[in-house]
Amino acid sequence: MRNLAYCCAAGAALVCYASFGLAADGQTSDADWAKINNLTWQSTGLSTRFPPMQDTLLSNVGGWRSELAAHNIGIEMHAVYNGITDFNQNNDKPQDSYVGQGGDVMGNTYSLTVTYGLADLGLANSKIVACVNNTNSTVAANPPNNTSVGCLSYYQSFFDKKLELKVGFEPNLYSYVGLFTGGDVTLTNTLGAVIPVEAGLSDPVTSPPMANLTYRGSDGFYVRSGVQRSVSPQGRVYEVENNGVGLDYKMDDARVLYVGEVGIDRLPTPGGKRLWVRAGGVSNPTQYAAFDGGKDSNKALWALGDYQLTQPTPGMPFHGLYVGASAMYAPEDVNLYTQNYEARIYYYGPFQSRPFDKVTFAMGKNVFSDDARDRLASHHLDSAKSQTSATVAYSMHVTRGIYLSPAIGYTKNPSFSADIDDALTFKLGLLLNF
Repeated sequence: MRNLAYCCAAGAALVCYASFGLAADGQTSDADWAKINNLTWQSTGLSTRFPPMQDTLLSNVGGWRSELAAHNIGIEMHAVYNGITDFNQNNDKPQDSYVGQGGDVMGNTYSLTVTYGLADLGLANSKIVACVNNTNSTVAANPPNNTSVGCLSYYQSFFDKKLELKVGFEPNLYSYVGLFTGGDVTLTNTLGAVIPVEAGLSDPVTSPPMANLTYRGSDGFYVRSGVQRSVSPQGRVYEVENNGVGLDYKMDDARVLYVGEVGIDRLPTPGGKRLWVRAGGVSNPTQYAAFDGGKDSNKALWALGDYQLTQPTPGMPFHGLYVGASAMYAPEDVNLYTQNYEARIYYYGPFQSRPFDKVTFAMGKNVFSDDARDRLASHHLDSAKSQTSATVAYSMHVTRGIYLSPAIGYTKNPSFSADIDDALTFKLGLLLNF
């Protein structure tokens, strides 16, 4: 548990700094904050939502962000630390059969994002976004240790943001599906996100070239479609290890895939409840190794919905009880995970004294490929048919810019291997926004 304790120690040290910063931060007008938040990665059409710049450790102390925004520059810095351990250990089983087995597993991510608005060049609705990421973990596939360009893209909006174009290098999982519960990075992510990634969609550690076009209609309606060079059919680890600084537009055997999503995304307002429903898919002509020894193309389909049931706090419309559900599919001839189902319930502001905390309970099921099971059976090896899980998590807003998120989970069949005992895990996450 030593590595888990590091998360707590680092968070405690930063609480003191953040408290000092709260006192030192001068008065920043709403207009200044609006300009600052308009120069973020979030403002370039991502469906994934990050905390606003007001909720950062450095905030606008001394007016540094306002000064940068006056020159059309925005800077974001994030650090994410995750530790997980399985109380049941499974030490007698093959090492790294699943994440958290036999002890602590640390996955750390550090990122720096710079957004530059092109208004001074006569392009008032255009921005360039550049990110640098560093990731490291004690499990090689989760992901390999790496420093690379996490994004480098051009964004342009038309007709008062009814039409948005983005071209460059980016992780498309931030724009499609909804990697995190409700699209909020301060809540826990789910196993279901593995299915679109299996089909070649880029995730936060891969950023092949892409182009997305989004149409936004009334009442939150949107249609987003795009093209992207598939992540390597040999997997995200191969992609990361063979993509240099992350800007290679080609990868061995990887072709251009097509992705699309249609949905309704309404933010909570006084008297208007949060709603996000979406459905989409990936069609990938890249040839993947099939379990029967041949090769085949790949695809993924998904449908997800999140809805706010209550709004108990006047003046804080995001407070309340939410429910959500997901279903995902991928063909079983080339994918280990072929179906995912999840039901979730979460609450923003569970305690009056802690208005920015969140609590989540989720139950999920993954179905393993029958083709993969048949392949193992031909070698007289047993495998699990499916995997079920239940997780309860609490996201604690410690202070400005700091979220601490403990979670307890139970997973039946944590590995594809049939002889792995069920896992009872404790996970601790620390999110720092600078």
